[in-house]
Amino acid sequence: MRVRLPAGRAGFTLVELMIAMIVGLVVLAAATAVVASTWRGVAGGRMREGLERNARFMNEALNRDLSETGVGIASSVRFGSLSVRNDTIVILSVPYTNGTVAAPHTFQYGGAPLAAGTGSCGTYCVDVDTVSWDLATNDLALLQANNERRLIEVTNVTRSGAVASVTFRPDTVMLQHEGAYARALTLPNNGVAVTKMKFVAYWVANGSLMRAQEMNPNGTPKGELIATGVDSIRVRLVFSNGAEAATADPIDANGNNDWDDILAVRVLAWLKSDPTDLRVNNGQPVTRAYGWWFAPRNLRYEKSRIT
Repeated sequence: MRVRLPAGRAGFTLVELMIAMIVGLVVLAAATAVVASTWRGVAGGRMREGLERNARFMNEALNRDLSETGVGIASSVRFGSLSVRNDTIVILSVPYTNGTVAAPHTFQYGGAPLAAGTGSCGTYCVDVDTVSWDLATNDLALLQANNERRLIEVTNVTRSGAVASVTFRPDTVMLQHEGAYARALTLPNNGVAVTKMKFVAYWVANGSLMRAQEMNPNGTPKGELIATGVDSIRVRLVFSNGAEAATADPIDANGNNDWDDILAVRVLAWLKSDPTDLRVNNGQPVTRAYGWWFAPRNLRYEKSRIT
């Protein structure tokens, strides 16, 4: 049977079908490009948001910890409550217990001045009083002999009545500071004390920012993860005369770059996105630099008091 199409209802020609198909493909390609661009934008926004979140957290953490710099302890020429080297920051303060700052425990020794590198109860051991006792194993403490200061890590405490024998690690460098008997420290029979210390340390390890406020038994800081995607950080000290340097130098001829001349610290961090996305930056991490300036109030107070 032959079917006749009504007048005016002729079918599409091959050319018309091809044009329709081409137009459809163009529209589909355009829609696909829009969708892909939108997803790239979403992925890029998510990566940038992650960078900003890490940066804000780092800023808040550093600002909080640096605000406690020098609480209960003023810096000296050779010993600073704020110390930096390369990508490491060490913040020192004296802790508070029940609203009271930790008091020094005085040396309980009445003999002749000890020889260099010698303690009163062992090679690396000193006898101190037990008033308001607060020292325990793995605690960080300050060993002070008149104007000389050394950081020590407590390895053992033996108490007998009003006297405690405090043993410490032999390390001559502790958290970027002189430790134990560095520079042949001698202990006279007066002017010696041991005080519990609080510290916070920051450093970069394997692309992560680490923070520590406790010591390991082996004398290293016990780190905890603060932020990932940290490519590197650079820290510069700012001195009261406005000069900047990578660290202090108390033994050169310049009297303006000692540990007690520090007024502020400048931190520059390079962060990278983690994880990456093949749709953004050809699969490479998005990187961004952030800079902060911190001027701990206790350091400002020291400079105002001195001047």
